Amino acid sequence: MADGPTTVVTVFAGIPVSDTPVPAWDQAAGAHNSAKLMQQRHAEDLKVLEAIEAQPVHLDFLDEQYRDGRPPTQAIIDALDQLVQDYDEVWLPAGVGGNPDHRIVAEAALAATIGRVRVMYADQPYATRDWSGVLASPLDKLETVEAWTKAVLDTSPLAPPRVPVVRHLDGGETMAKRAALAQYASQLPLLIKVFPEWWNDPVLFDKEWFWEMSPTEPKWPPLLLLPSPPKQEPTSEPCGPQDIFLSVIVRTKGIRPQLLPEALGSLAAQTSRDFELLVVAHDVTEANLTCVRDQLSALPSWLSSLRTSIWSTIW
Repeated sequence: MADGPTTVVTVFAGIPVSDTPVPAWDQAAGAHNSAKLMQQRHAEDLKVLEAIEAQPVHLDFLDEQYRDGRPPTQAIIDALDQLVQDYDEVWLPAGVGGNPDHRIVAEAALAATIGRVRVMYADQPYATRDWSGVLASPLDKLETVEAWTKAVLDTSPLAPPRVPVVRHLDGGETMAKRAALAQYASQLPLLIKVFPEWWNDPVLFDKEWFWEMSPTEPKWPPLLLLPSPPKQEPTSEPCGPQDIFLSVIVRTKGIRPQLLPEALGSLAAQTSRDFELLVVAHDVTEANLTCVRDQLSALPSWLSSLRTSIWSTIW
């Protein structure tokens, strides 16, 4: 905990309507009503944060398992932008493990906190599953550094591609961490079942990983914030299917999503619209292909109205 005032924000803390079908995760947690479960989670969070003298903020955005359609990314950016005005330092998740909500929060927080001191932390317990092969290795060996960098790029593409700082908890801190987590009774048993190595292996549990970032890193803007180019008056008859001036082919493996918005953003900023976009998702997993599709769905309306296609090969 910091020396000064600390606020802990839960972005996807919205309570679903009472008749929402209970999704698989909530069922596995033993819940029969998701609205009541979320209320219980609120109460658990308030109890823990009150004990450590942190200020809780629960935003009303719905968790991915409760909502339909695209997440309200711009609204989340706006909400976080207002919240961080009185703070000099912001900690944000790295989006490890492919959890879509974690990545949304990471991207929104990066957009809302430019100019402030930022620290990106490895999401627990997801990091202990995705990085377990390199976590226990000494960090001063070249092969370990290379393994860490690959692990970061493969599982946390929003994090800086470098070895994180490791914080070793002492005995008292470890006990306090376990005691705090035990208060989240609605979620902890299921998390231990899914991530038993995290809870049982001190090599994993007794460490925290984070990256200290510059106020402007990374610097790519969200596509949805880019202005549309000025409207062009047609100089001739509308182009037919074979009359496109330029075909732009973008190849991606989906493992570094911060780079794809840079490429697409350069297209969105063009004043000429006489082109088509072909995104080739090569050698991708299903999860990364979903991420690529989500990014394409966030294209500015004028660009998405062009002939936009995606080809994919999945291993």
